[in-house]
This record gives sequence, structure tokens and C-alpha cells, in this order.
Amino acid sequence: ALGNAPPVVPDWANDEMIHAGKIKHIFDEGVGLDFHASARNRSIAIVGGGISAAHLALKLEREAGARSTTAVHLVCRHDLREQQFDTHQDWMMDSAAAARSEAGGGQGLPKCRRHFASLDSYAERRDVIKRERVAGTVSASVSRGKGGLRY
Repeated sequence: ALGNAPPVVPDWANDEMIHAGKIKHIFDEGVGLDFHASARNRSIAIVGGGISAAHLALKLEREAGARSTTAVHLVCRHDLREQQFDTHQDWMMDSAAAARSEAGGGQGLPKCRRHFASLDSYAERRDVIKRERVAGTVSASVSRGKGGLRY
């Protein structure tokens, strides 16, 4: 999946491949080994370097099981980039934390959250999300944790 945009299909994928179920997007219904019985005991390539692609790779590996010869490959443009969250921590503050901040003499909601709340246009809000989000990252637990990609 490429961000939060509509599904992007590679140029090399033709309609026949898509209709035959050989090319699927992560947000398509039934994505898993059961989506196409012939995927069992074959190689599966997942294109993407972010958390959604990583979660799908781990899911398919678990579904394949230890006795399967299914190989799951994660194909990305860059090495895995670890980051705990895909945005700055200021975006994570909830109302209760903001109230505690204000009660302790702090600013309450961070400036970025106050600005976002003041926007009336969904297009402007989408632009802020695109700008602030760090796409193509995975958490350390998904990358190196037990049962993770590198474990």
C-alpha cells in the first residue's frame, strides 16, 4: 500500500494478472493465503516498506506455517526504517494529557494539534497529514522483535 491514497498497481501488472488474483492490493478483501489457493507453496512478494506491508508479510508467514514451502518476500525501495510511530509524538497527545499539561502550567495541546483543529477544510487537513506523517517506517518490535521480520 502506498500511503492513504487509492490503490496503486505497478505498471508491469496487466489486467489478466489482476483478474486472475495474482496481483492484489493490501486493502482488497480476503488478502491472505486463502485469497488464492495456488499461492500455497509458492513465492509471494509484498511491495512496500512500511508498517502495513510488514504486518502483511508477518501475517502471511504465520498463515503459511512451518511445514509450508511458501516463501514470503518483502520488496522495498529502501532498507527497513525503524521508527516507533509514523508521526511526531506531539500528534499523540490526547485530551487528558493536554489537561494535565495545562494544570501543571504547560501549553496543553501542542501547537500543531491546535492548528489542525482550527482547519475547516478536509483538503487542508489531508495536506497536514501528508506533510507530518513519516511514511515507510516500521516499529522496532515489527522489525527486530520476537516473531518480527528480522527475528
